[in-house]
Amino acid sequence: MKILIVGYGAHTKRRIIPALKKINQILEIHLISDRDFSKEDIDEVKIFNYSELENLDVTYDLILISNYPVKHIDLFEKVKNFGSKFIIEKPITSKLELLLKNEFDSIFQEKLVYESNAFLFHPVYQVVKDIMRSNNVTKIVSSFTIPKLNNDNYRYNKELGGSSILDQGVYPISLIVNLFKTNFSIEKYKVFYDEKLDIDTRGTLFAKALDGIEVELNWGINQEYKNELTILSKNNEIYFPFIYSKPENHTSSYFELGKDNNKEILIGNFDQFQLMYEKVLFEKKSNGDIELDKLKYKYNLIKRMLDNKQKI
Repeated sequence: MKILIVGYGAHTKRRIIPALKKINQILEIHLISDRDFSKEDIDEVKIFNYSELENLDVTYDLILISNYPVKHIDLFEKVKNFGSKFIIEKPITSKLELLLKNEFDSIFQEKLVYESNAFLFHPVYQVVKDIMRSNNVTKIVSSFTIPKLNNDNYRYNKELGGSSILDQGVYPISLIVNLFKTNFSIEKYKVFYDEKLDIDTRGTLFAKALDGIEVELNWGINQEYKNELTILSKNNEIYFPFIYSKPENHTSSYFELGKDNNKEILIGNFDQFQLMYEKVLFEKKSNGDIELDKLKYKYNLIKRMLDNKQKI
């Protein structure tokens, strides 16, 4: 199998390439980038420059696009003829109007395109789905917030796709869209816009599923780190301390918090990126944002919130 990675940054180096190297069936990894880097950083990876694309005569089993959000769609257009399966890092685009005005529809008719929500491929998510099948669930509360980053980080740069709702908020919103599809109604939301940074920096969303389950979502940048999900039922609470991002060598678990006793249930140590790549490569059906209607619904919701943001 041959894999093509489009874009080289910290995420490619730290998570994508190591995960791909764990998959025995992958024989070649090619990388397209215009960055300068030392060869030892990407050992055993064949490197191309963007200018060499027109001379490539290769078909790839999977193409991964990892760059600034504003560039994702343009890069897809450059490499779409080199394969039929694609994973595009979240957000799939910061140019929401391209997705929502049906300009992306033809791609889904010809190609299999996933948005890189690796947490949806992790066993933790399967546990969440199993719990949600219970009739006792009354509410879910989830937060994904991160501390302040270096000032030159692209997440603060609106022109490159900087946006808290597109970087952190897209995770909990993806969670409820995958759990409930479109079967929930929005009760209220707030997205806060920092005029000095020229980006939205935090937000919250309250919704209710058609079966009565309440939803509370929170996200933000420049805040205390949280990456959690709490599922409340009539009898107890179930708490997941790491639901979206999983640190390297992290052993996943969750906690059952009852009136009489609390207990931790271990799930295991998994590389969720490796799991995502394997499922996309080898399984016909798997989790993830693959349905165009569901993907567009999610970004329609996000655009609606961005259009009505509040200044701080």
